[in-house]
Amino acid sequence: MHFPTQEYTLCAVPSVYNPHDLQHLHYPQFFTPGHVAWRETVCPAACHIAKAVIVNSQWVKEDVTQQYGIASPGKIQVIPEAPPTLLTREPSVDDVARIRKRYSLPERFIFYPAVAWPHKNHLRLFEALAHLRDHRGMVVPLVCTGAIHQDPPASALRARPAELHAASHRSKIKAQLARLDLVDQVHFVGFVPEEDLRGLYRLARCLVLPTLFEANSLPIFEAWVDGTPVACSNVTALPEQVMDAGLIFDPFDPIAIADTIARLFTDDDLCEQLRTNARQRLNDFDWVRTAKAYRAIYRRTAGQQLSEDDRRLLEWDWMRDPVRVVASQRSDDQKPG
Repeated sequence: MHFPTQEYTLCAVPSVYNPHDLQHLHYPQFFTPGHVAWRETVCPAACHIAKAVIVNSQWVKEDVTQQYGIASPGKIQVIPEAPPTLLTREPSVDDVARIRKRYSLPERFIFYPAVAWPHKNHLRLFEALAHLRDHRGMVVPLVCTGAIHQDPPASALRARPAELHAASHRSKIKAQLARLDLVDQVHFVGFVPEEDLRGLYRLARCLVLPTLFEANSLPIFEAWVDGTPVACSNVTALPEQVMDAGLIFDPFDPIAIADTIARLFTDDDLCEQLRTNARQRLNDFDWVRTAKAYRAIYRRTAGQQLSEDDRRLLEWDWMRDPVRVVASQRSDDQKPG
C-alpha cells in the first residue's frame, strides 16, 4: 500500500509513505496548533511503521532521520522528481500571445507561481521591489499566481482549519501591497490552468522564488523547461537542486533579493548563460527514471527480487550526483537497438 500524501492508515500489508517535508517543525508559526498536532501524530508514526519512506531530496532525508530518530536511514529512499509541465502540450506562438492578452501581462515582468502561504515569503519579495523602485529607479512588475482577494467559503474553513491561517496571511499580503504602494506593480492572476502555465513562463523575464522552505521546487523544473532564468532561496534542498542553473539569495534579506532581481532584469548575457546551464541540468531528471525507482521500491517492499537496474536506481541520488547521469546516458546510447 502506497500513501503518496501525508495521510497514513495502519494496514496489514507492507506500506510505502511519502511525508514530503517536516516544515511544521521548522516553522510551526505557519500552521494552526491543531495542524501541527495532527502532523506530529501521523508523520513520525508513519515513518517508523512504513517499510519504506520516500522523499525528494537528501536534505529532507537527513531531516526526517534526525527529527524522528529513524534507526535505519536506509529505509528512507531519495527519489527526485522531474518537470510536471513536460506532460503538457508545448504552447504555440499564438497560445503565448493569447495568454499575454488574457492576463493583461506587462511587456517585461518577473514571475512567482505560488499559493499565498506564509512560507512562500511574498512580503519580503514586495520589500525588494519597493527598494528597487525607491533607491535604484527600477520599476519591476511582478506577476504571481494564486488569489488574494477571495477567501474560501466558510464550509472549507471548517473542513480544513489550515485554510483559516492562510486566509489571515492573505490579509497581510494585501496590507503590505498597499503600504508599499505596489498595488499597480504586483499582479495576482488567480489559479492558472495547466494549458496556460507554460506560456506564462515563456513570457516572464525570470522566475524569482523567495520561499523559506521547500522539499524541492517544481516551479524551478517548470521554468527550466520553458527557458526561463531562475533565481531562488539558498535554503533547504534548493541549492542542490539548482546547482549552477540558477542564482541563489538569502530569502530573509530584501536587499539580497533586490540585487538578484536587478541582475536578471538587466543582464541578457547572464540570462542566456543560465538558460544554457538549465538545459544541461534538465538532463539529470526524467519521469521514466523516477517511475522505475518507485517500481523498485514497490518490489523491495513486497519482498521481490530486484534487478540490477532496480538496485542501481535505489543506490543513486541523481539530484546530488548528476555525474552518473552522463555515464548512464553514454552506456544506454552504446547499447544495440
